[in-house]
Amino acid sequence: MQMIEYLKNSLIDSERFATKYTDIQDEAYIISREDLQSGNVSKELLNNLPQQEIDVLINPVRLKKKHQHMTDEMIAPLWIPALLNQDGHLSPHPRDLPWMSVYYLFPSRTGESSIGYVEEYEMFYEDRTLTLENWDECWDFSQQLFEQITGYSFDGFSHDSYTLLEGAALSINPQGTNRKQGFISVLDDLQNTPADEHPLMFRAFTNLEKTEKQLLDRPETFITQHKRHLGHMSATSPLSTSQRQALYYFFEEEEGSTFAINGPPGTGKSMLLNCIVASSWVERALEQSEPDFLVASAIDHFTSLDLAHQYKADHDSGLTLAGRWIPDVDSYSLYATVDSMNVSSLPLFYQNDPSAYQKRLRDPDYVKKAEDSFLSHYETYAGQKLASVEEATSAIHEELQALCDDMQNAFSIVEKENESDVELWMREQTGESGSTEDMLHYLDIQHRYQAFLLASHYWEGRWIIEAKKGQNEPYSLHHDIKFLSKLTPLIVMPSLHMPYFFTEGENFERPVYDRIDWLMIEEAGQMLPELAPIMAAFTKSLIAVGDIHQVKPQWNITKTFDVVNVLNSGWTENSPEKFFNSGIASSNGSALLIAQRLSKHQVHPDIGGVFLTEHRRSVPEVIEYCNQLIYKSWLTPIRESIADYPFSHLGIQHTEGEVTHHQAGLSNEKEAETVVQWILDHKDKLKEYYERKRVENIIAIITPFPEQKQLLENKLSERELNRVTVGTIHMMQGSSSPVVLFSPVYQDNQSKVLSFDEDETLLNVAVSRAKESFLVFGNQQIFNPDSNLPSGLLARLADNS
Repeated sequence: MQMIEYLKNSLIDSERFATKYTDIQDEAYIISREDLQSGNVSKELLNNLPQQEIDVLINPVRLKKKHQHMTDEMIAPLWIPALLNQDGHLSPHPRDLPWMSVYYLFPSRTGESSIGYVEEYEMFYEDRTLTLENWDECWDFSQQLFEQITGYSFDGFSHDSYTLLEGAALSINPQGTNRKQGFISVLDDLQNTPADEHPLMFRAFTNLEKTEKQLLDRPETFITQHKRHLGHMSATSPLSTSQRQALYYFFEEEEGSTFAINGPPGTGKSMLLNCIVASSWVERALEQSEPDFLVASAIDHFTSLDLAHQYKADHDSGLTLAGRWIPDVDSYSLYATVDSMNVSSLPLFYQNDPSAYQKRLRDPDYVKKAEDSFLSHYETYAGQKLASVEEATSAIHEELQALCDDMQNAFSIVEKENESDVELWMREQTGESGSTEDMLHYLDIQHRYQAFLLASHYWEGRWIIEAKKGQNEPYSLHHDIKFLSKLTPLIVMPSLHMPYFFTEGENFERPVYDRIDWLMIEEAGQMLPELAPIMAAFTKSLIAVGDIHQVKPQWNITKTFDVVNVLNSGWTENSPEKFFNSGIASSNGSALLIAQRLSKHQVHPDIGGVFLTEHRRSVPEVIEYCNQLIYKSWLTPIRESIADYPFSHLGIQHTEGEVTHHQAGLSNEKEAETVVQWILDHKDKLKEYYERKRVENIIAIITPFPEQKQLLENKLSERELNRVTVGTIHMMQGSSSPVVLFSPVYQDNQSKVLSFDEDETLLNVAVSRAKESFLVFGNQQIFNPDSNLPSGLLARLADNS
């Protein structure tokens, strides 16, 4: 199979299917639907277009959103790719079929009102001829597609949330708007490279075979630690048992490895990554070599920024070592982006024009200021004044070496499993006896934390020494990484920006492979599978972190289109099911599924990779639902139950109401009103209990339907509660709130299958957003305790009083 061709077609299709009308609106020509149906465009329009056969996109239906602040925002749900010749005649595109934008189909991942269902969209292509011989066939095919999904013709469309506009749109196929062009350029380069010269990790990620697994014990029994576990970023939170197990086997990995970390919500995935970064920094400082090139990436800016902010320097531990010893650097992460941003809390690296941070690092005045600050902090810490940064850096390294030697001695005591030796060590350190687990925790928050701080100041000194020599302006992240990583050991960037930071050549046209030491993909369960092999090409080893039982990737390719791409790329086996079970398929895969297949370790019987089990976010009564529904009692709640908590932890308040049917969604005004009234009735009690001034910092609302989301937002705004977060289940991935209110919308006997029962991950996501309380406001009859569905489990565990 020609895997590069498949990936390239998948990237092109996923980007094409994700095109929004706003992307092409300014270049679109308005034309009547009658002219389009005839297959001819006017000479006046033709005079404005290139005098050759061109690819065009046609939108026979244009809609304007109602109830929006931006009243001129338009959408186009249907796209017809076509060829337009010099005479103004339209013909079907030789490769591409008409498609519907999944942004406007239920279930919505964006909160947009739906005009149809994804399931019906997929069914449309089954048992249908997909070869269009002429324009009449193409137009009829498009009309049938639109009518099956929406129930309306082009001219007769009607919707509560959209107004039908006059005329259709025609635009030149906008190749320049492709956000994934950087990835396609990498594939072009690989296509011109012999297969045996492809990067090692790219070859691994495009191999469909499954790695033989080494089965590991369930982590409750794991008390071993690794001698390379030298750093820790927290003075208060030690690692859990499953985190320690995961870290141990991570340190056993060799170059070329893929390491999957399965972390259900609240199990400390970020802390584990912090320890990997911290230990790497300490290890390289001991060697007096250069920092590892560590990169973390996520699917979008929002998730990537959230990840970067988790590496903020701690000034509050009470140690004079804590924090940074050079001015204006308050983070251990550097955020790299193609776009300029206004984020004052993070060091920024821009691909084109240098950021203020980049310029500052090259400024001799700043370097002198950093030198003075560093020596002053060292004097405060050590109680002695040294004449040079070189002397202070050397003294810090000696202290770090001595501390790590002490740690290695402590590790030997742990390995011997002699309780009396452990108790003696604990008494020497703390004045009290303790268990092996106590010793491990103490090593984390004392020795390893101090080692990380000493390493950070060692690298600050090394950076000043290097900066004083003078540097040319940085022109490339990967060329300048040794200089930058001495201040920020982790580089964070959005996935779509990655190819632009790993190029060289006169015009930066040539990709640079195998450059990163470890690439960490955060929320890898949401990372599109067609991006993962290309991201892997830039790294020597890869960590994928996430949970396949949370929200899935925003696939823009349906299985019908995906099967066509697989077959067109040379798949020769009888059935492509092996391919669709590999994790790399663009219609059902993810980076995490690929990593699970490639990981050599396995803890959970059903999932490749290590598995984090200690849950810290929610109280036991809340997370027990997720434990029974998905995780089969593998999660161990760390938080204790709250005595005298004023609300139910898991509750259903019976609420009757009348359901309003929209094109592909539902709303329930009585239910929305009940939710808002509950907030009004209880906001003072909530603010008093949580000691917070604003109720929006306590409550979030989740609902399956965009139409109900809009209704709730309107009612909240009327009551001056417009800052309360409201989202669909798909929108709320990654967020959390002390109290979550759920509006299911359905009424009794209205639907045989509830949308949130069709995929068990949906209620898993919704419930796991709540820290203390998940309250349902809906018709209690739809939650049948005798049912084996997710809603039935919720009924059995809920307090219905």
